[in-house]
Amino acid sequence: MMMIRIIIALAVLTCPAWADHSEPLSYSIASTWKGRVVADAADPSRLLVVSPRPAWSGSSPALTVIGVDGRSRISGFLGQDVRDAMPWSNGFLVARVEYRRVIVSLVDRQLSTLPSSEIIIEADADVDAATIVRVLGAPSDPIAVVQVGSSVVAVQRFDGRLYQTPLEQNVFAVAFLQGQGRSRIALAYTIGASAFLTVIDSTLQAMASTSVPSSESARIEQVGPYVMMLSTLEGASGTVFSLLEPTTFSTGTRAIPVDQSLIRPIWLPTGMVLAMLTTRNGVPELVITDANDVPEVLPRGTTIPGDYGSAKSVVAHGDTIVVVFTGGLVTMLLDGTIISRDAMPLSVGATSESFMSGTRLVVSSRTTSYLLDRSTHTLWFLWRALDTVLRFVVPLVLVLLLITVWLLYWRQRRFFDAMIDIPGAGLVFVLDGNGRLVRTNERAAKLLRITKSVPMRRLFRSYTQRSGLEPLTHFLSQVQTSRAALSEKIAITESHEQREYVFTSVPLIGLVGRSVGSIITGVDITEALERRRLVNWAQLAHDMQTNLSTIRLNAEQLGDDGDPRNTERRRRILFQVGVLIQRVRDLVSVGRSEDIMRIPVHSAELCTEIRHEFDPAMFPHVTFAMKLRGTMMNVDRLKVSRAVRNAVENAIKSLRGKPGTVEIATWFDRANVFIRVSDTGVGMDAETMSNMMKPYFTTAKDGTGTGIGTMIMQHVMNLHGGSLRVSSEPGVGTQVIFRLPHEMDVRQRAGRALEEVEA
Repeated sequence: MMMIRIIIALAVLTCPAWADHSEPLSYSIASTWKGRVVADAADPSRLLVVSPRPAWSGSSPALTVIGVDGRSRISGFLGQDVRDAMPWSNGFLVARVEYRRVIVSLVDRQLSTLPSSEIIIEADADVDAATIVRVLGAPSDPIAVVQVGSSVVAVQRFDGRLYQTPLEQNVFAVAFLQGQGRSRIALAYTIGASAFLTVIDSTLQAMASTSVPSSESARIEQVGPYVMMLSTLEGASGTVFSLLEPTTFSTGTRAIPVDQSLIRPIWLPTGMVLAMLTTRNGVPELVITDANDVPEVLPRGTTIPGDYGSAKSVVAHGDTIVVVFTGGLVTMLLDGTIISRDAMPLSVGATSESFMSGTRLVVSSRTTSYLLDRSTHTLWFLWRALDTVLRFVVPLVLVLLLITVWLLYWRQRRFFDAMIDIPGAGLVFVLDGNGRLVRTNERAAKLLRITKSVPMRRLFRSYTQRSGLEPLTHFLSQVQTSRAALSEKIAITESHEQREYVFTSVPLIGLVGRSVGSIITGVDITEALERRRLVNWAQLAHDMQTNLSTIRLNAEQLGDDGDPRNTERRRRILFQVGVLIQRVRDLVSVGRSEDIMRIPVHSAELCTEIRHEFDPAMFPHVTFAMKLRGTMMNVDRLKVSRAVRNAVENAIKSLRGKPGTVEIATWFDRANVFIRVSDTGVGMDAETMSNMMKPYFTTAKDGTGTGIGTMIMQHVMNLHGGSLRVSSEPGVGTQVIFRLPHEMDVRQRAGRALEEVEA
């Protein structure tokens, strides 16, 4: 569950980053300026920044020429109230306010005022901070336009001097038009209750005029041969655009249900189209439609995915449309293909404009302007595919993953329930984080005497108050204190009978890594301990059989005839009795512990000693052969002797009283010592070979075998980290090979490995 939460969080956090790279282009903010930025047509590598005068500083530059690389910089008009400026007549035409008057100056490219190039613009009222002051024109055109409030004048330069010509009063929109090889001025003004749109030619004469709606918010644009005015009517939603063709005097008016700042007319070879940004169900859409056939209900456009804040402007640059939001920038082609989509803070107003400066994009407004770097993404389609996967495939995968996790959880829950109630599971208790008993299996409930009438979810100690369960209560206290995995052997009295259990506690860890409970299991080892005791006693009987038989045989041959040979027989009896006593002692000491006591032992000496334990008089039909190439080894002498002795006894038994050979051999390599016991007895078939390692399995039909000799051999090899290999063929014989590492202790090596893992 934690992994699923991490995946969802990463997917949500990286969504905007992937979206910005899933388009062919992307823009990022390179520079920010306080003020309006104007392009320098004479030098595309330079920009003109018109900064508003701050109230707290009288020495800040109001006009700055800066390179697009940010290196070159020329400042001027320190502390002055410059309202607007533009490149004109190989310099800059600057409009500033002094003493509530507008002064227009022509400065050179170093921002130095030229001689006799300064005039005071006549206005119909004093100029204050709210008065609109604009400078319009083209850098190479002889005429410029200056708007002061609602008055518009034309500025011309003759013989190095500036002259002004009043054009109109009560103007609410003005534009300097370029196209078809000549420049013109368009004015929208009111006369009484009427409003007119007039186009003035380069001789400052009116060439065409038409009536238009009056508006406090309007703008005029040149669209092919047409002059278009877009105006917002007071108290009405949407925009009214008026068309005027100056040469043919054709006119037209149409209403559009879109804010005029979000409409951009575009002239194409096929005619004029309108690019309009609207919203549908709160999602922005860019609609491109024929200007001559705008339906009352706009058709569906290109949906702009993502949240970029409120839209401020729509600008066209050739076949590319730029949509400026307060929280980002989106560009697309005329066919609706989105080519960039970037989130960034853009603090611009509704009158913002944009233009290209080389490969960079400038977004400009009266208060703040931005220079944006453009980046090209060659593998954008891969990011888009990734974005699609993120938006659609990933949620589907997450849903499927959640369903899968739920099914796995349900399956594991059912499996857990089944495992708890399985007959061989022993005692099972499930506790919550507060030590309350949540669940038990049937056997555990019987131990605690919990019936259907006894409620669950009580503290566990409340179920263990009766006599005989005190050790279990103590173990539970340790579990709650340590909050770690514990294991302990506990004796519990059940029905006046003491039984031994191995209790194990496993903590349950929640999603945040805290313990939310524990599972306590108890395995009854009473029968296993009893079987182990029986095995030890059986081994004692197994070891004593051969020696007791020898004592009995020699004792039967003794007499009172004074024969000197009885002295040798008596010696043999005493030797075998000594061997028997040593074996009994060995059995008691070995059976007490699983630990091995390593001492240096010579393998050839060990084999020779075992050989002499078998009296030739007891086994006259057996021929013993020795092949010894021994070495020193660190082993438990008692346990290894028992294992090899069992192999020799089994070899003798396999002869079935018939003449045969028992061979004891030893050799070694760099890592191991080998001891082999082979015989020429009856051998074993495949079925006998597969069963010989099972406890208590024997082929002896006369009761002389116990079936534990091979089990002991295997057990001793496991304790030493060695191995036992048995090969046999019916009618040929059997071969038993012991492999003993020189010094390796398996449990010590396992302990070192565990320490290394924990470290």
